[in-house]
Amino acid sequence: MTDRKKTLKISYVNYFGTYNPSLRTPDIFSRIFPKTKYEIILDNSNPDIIISNSQRCPIRKDLVKSVTFFHTGENYRPNYSQYDYTFAFDRLEDRRHIRVTSLSYYGLKRFIKNYDTYDVADIFNKKTKFCCFLVSNPGCRTRNKFFEKLNKYKKVDSGGRYKNNIGRRIISNTPWVKEYKFMITFENGSYPGYCTEKIGVGFKANTIPIYWGDETVNVDYNDKSFINCHNYSNFDEAIQKIIELDNNDEMYKNMLLQPWLKDNKIQYELSDEYYIKRFNSLLDEISNKL
Repeated sequence: MTDRKKTLKISYVNYFGTYNPSLRTPDIFSRIFPKTKYEIILDNSNPDIIISNSQRCPIRKDLVKSVTFFHTGENYRPNYSQYDYTFAFDRLEDRRHIRVTSLSYYGLKRFIKNYDTYDVADIFNKKTKFCCFLVSNPGCRTRNKFFEKLNKYKKVDSGGRYKNNIGRRIISNTPWVKEYKFMITFENGSYPGYCTEKIGVGFKANTIPIYWGDETVNVDYNDKSFINCHNYSNFDEAIQKIIELDNNDEMYKNMLLQPWLKDNKIQYELSDEYYIKRFNSLLDEISNKL
């Protein structure tokens, strides 16, 4: 006879999703909660835990005893004056904080490169175009500036709403990106730890991402597999490296062969094992207070 899991009740308030472990791309809670030692159920009337991505904690007066979680997929800082626990991009050593990246939703196993099936010659032969850019938010001046600079070397195809120059908007990005040797995968802003799904889009399309945003990106990913603009003094130097790769097929293919993750393995702090351990500890703490 197995021990019955203890139940904890959760509610989502001002959040971009809800608790649904069956989703193909669930949020971090829907993906990890079912793997913990607790039974998690939705209960909007009397939750033990409230999950929100609002900058200000949206607590009803009748729910003041609920523990509060802040989770964001944006470049926002955790606010401990508003929330009990935070889940964000920041690399913080704090028992109340768990670092979560956008790619944590899906799990990073898909980024472990399988060299038994990775045919670099076939991938390279399908690269018929130079570089793509898929952006709708025009608010990042740094990204916009780089796009214009690289365009001076060769046309960069823009398939988003911003600076669209291909006559149509790209909806399904991976098949389109696969045609290109490079992809600009700049974040909306720069902050240590703030690394979204953008670089992952480039990896999964077997292109070489041109990355800017998280200056500590090389902690999680192998920056021999992409152009890390933070490794260069300025964008002109980064573009010179891109030009060199564009004109040297063997050098380009050698970069394609590099593992995307450091040592071709998931760093422990981004692994399911780590998240399950941290979530269990956190939920124990909450359960003991109830």
